[in-house]
Amino acid sequence: MDKTKKASKLERPVQSANSPSERQTLTLQQALDLGLQHHTAGDLVKAESIYQQILQTNPNQPEALHLLGVISHQNEEYDTAVNRITKVLSLKPDFPEAHSNLGLSLKKLGKLEEAFDHYQKAVAINPDYAEAHSNLGVALQKLGQLEEAVTSCCKALIINPEFAGAHYNLGNALKELERLNEAVASYQKALLIKPDFAEAHSNLGNVLKELGRLDEAITHYHKALAIKPDYAEGHSNLGNVLGELGRLDEAIACYQKAIDIKPNFVETFNNMGLTFLPLCHDVVTNHQEISYIEDIIDSLPTPPEPDLLRLQLRSLTGGDTGEAWNNVVGTMPTIQSETIVNDNSITPPSIIRSEHLSPRKMVALLHFGRSGSGYLHSLLDDHPNISTLPGVYMSGFFGREVWDRISGKGFQEIPERFSSLYKVLFDARNPEKIPPAFISDTYNNKSVGEKEGFVKMGPNQDTPLTLDRGQFLENLGEVINGLEDIDHGQFFEAIHHAYETTLGSDFNAKKLIFYHLHKIDSYSMANFVKYFPGAELLMIIRNPLQSCESWALKRLQSDQKNKYKVYQHIGNRISSMLMNINIPAFQTQPSVAVRLEDIKEHPKETMRGLCAYLGIEETASLYNSTMQGLKWWGDPSSSLFGKTQTQYDEHTDPTRTKTGVLFTAADQFILNTLFYPLSARFGYVEQNEGEFRKNLREIRPLIDTPLDFEQKLAEDFLPDYPELEMTDAFKSLHAVLVGLWHLLDEHGTYPYLMKVLPI
Repeated sequence: MDKTKKASKLERPVQSANSPSERQTLTLQQALDLGLQHHTAGDLVKAESIYQQILQTNPNQPEALHLLGVISHQNEEYDTAVNRITKVLSLKPDFPEAHSNLGLSLKKLGKLEEAFDHYQKAVAINPDYAEAHSNLGVALQKLGQLEEAVTSCCKALIINPEFAGAHYNLGNALKELERLNEAVASYQKALLIKPDFAEAHSNLGNVLKELGRLDEAITHYHKALAIKPDYAEGHSNLGNVLGELGRLDEAIACYQKAIDIKPNFVETFNNMGLTFLPLCHDVVTNHQEISYIEDIIDSLPTPPEPDLLRLQLRSLTGGDTGEAWNNVVGTMPTIQSETIVNDNSITPPSIIRSEHLSPRKMVALLHFGRSGSGYLHSLLDDHPNISTLPGVYMSGFFGREVWDRISGKGFQEIPERFSSLYKVLFDARNPEKIPPAFISDTYNNKSVGEKEGFVKMGPNQDTPLTLDRGQFLENLGEVINGLEDIDHGQFFEAIHHAYETTLGSDFNAKKLIFYHLHKIDSYSMANFVKYFPGAELLMIIRNPLQSCESWALKRLQSDQKNKYKVYQHIGNRISSMLMNINIPAFQTQPSVAVRLEDIKEHPKETMRGLCAYLGIEETASLYNSTMQGLKWWGDPSSSLFGKTQTQYDEHTDPTRTKTGVLFTAADQFILNTLFYPLSARFGYVEQNEGEFRKNLREIRPLIDTPLDFEQKLAEDFLPDYPELEMTDAFKSLHAVLVGLWHLLDEHGTYPYLMKVLPI
């Protein structure tokens, strides 16, 4: 933060904060100078004592009050910082440093738009204020305005070319714009100015890793950790690159170190989960004892993370996955918000174990590869008995940390904090990222509303989805008014109530809440089921191999120059589709799947079957693609975008696409064999158990070696990567292939295979 010293006059002199024998009378300027001296040296206690003495003499002395606000920010007392610096600005509105520092504290509180306003005021008052331009750049980046962020950081550097922080912030914006080589140059300039800038070393390492310059990335991670040994992010980032190199034991050690420093470091748990797949490969191929992985799991703190990893382990290596799933749900804490009572004391959050009971049916929609979940959602939108929010806006709502971010400042702040996290709900054009289910699952460079096609709605494709934010907040406040506390599940329903009321609908008429959960993320699903134990699951599927190749091709067709990253993403998509066939929740919850092909080719029969399952009446709205009642033209990445979604043409529909662009005949044979139980149950192939068993035996040796598409992609790997079979991406994919082969060999099917929607 910016510390300032401005000359002023005191009515009475101030004493220094030294021992009584050394006390001396100081002028205001001398007192401020002495306070700043201690402040700059890091002795906040002495600095605060001096500032407080100044204020005892003159309670409205703006410089001392401002510097006290700076100390509050440094002590992570952001509310206090905001209160103090706001008072400063009431006394001295043209104080640019106070505006900039107030912005920093507001940003920490999640009030990004207010922070942005104060940064703008700071640079308006003082156009040569480099720090404020740089801070404005950070806010613009967070708001998704990346080009504008670059411009602000460049303005800061024109004013002060030796400003390391501005070079660093510029590098961050360039990284998000995927201008990676320029980002490298910016981080390097920051480090020339400030060689002990640990965060710059770590972020430079991240960009070098994306560029495939792995050895250089490792060097910079080590430099970051030499400067700052307790830098949890640095340890986690180092673990990521070691994992890509196949140095799994070292990667796990890095993650364990990061968790030791920061026990609730969710990104690290996510990264460790990704590393467990290649570790499982060593188990399923008999190169490692399972006890090695179990020991790692047992060493982890913070339930339910160990149980999530144990579920993943059992899914691939055998064991009772049903028990593991129940343990995940059972260790998922149900936490109520803080309750602020009349005496301004705070009742600590309570952990409750009771199940949340809702008078409404709760149905969660899941996708299977690239299977048209947005299309099915658009058909159920606007039904008089269904309450549903647009698209995938809320898909990550039950993910890690989301409730903490919403409820962390107490009950009364909940509506405003929710609206700040989900701005896209009020304007589909808003570029800010929504909280994701997966830590790494987010959108770069565009609004999720734009990605979902919600900025070109209506008959002329010229209307974005919007919602009156002020009215929604008023309605939400009324819904939760009078409650002493509220939990994650209750608030989820309250959001739907306020949403429907804002749209002018009667929430009491809504028998069903339709939740586009979208991705099968074990944490999010377990958290959702914890609050809604009677929730039903609905999956939309498409021909598995066709869906898988279509989903993989989206990555192959990207402009990613690092082909290992392309391979890694494709492998992850294949793995997730295969793993998502056999989910224990499909047995614990009422669950069915519907074929996209049936919705397209036999809409009347299929939608009537779906109505019976959902317990709703058939209405005309079920045959129109809408969102929030407006005509929807589809996902912009689809070949059908801009066409009437409900008009089926068997010659051009994506469900009629032939496979073979990515997967060779040999690859298709392997994947079709592993998909067989699903394909046979849902009528994509004729049932032939004898042929399946024969094919299963035939593919066993084939899945120990690279598939054809893997070998083709590996030809373009950058030099720093190891041989294909040594990479974590290869081991991850083949852990799934081999693990599921063993499951099919033992059971002849997937034990938790989803049921077919009766039609």
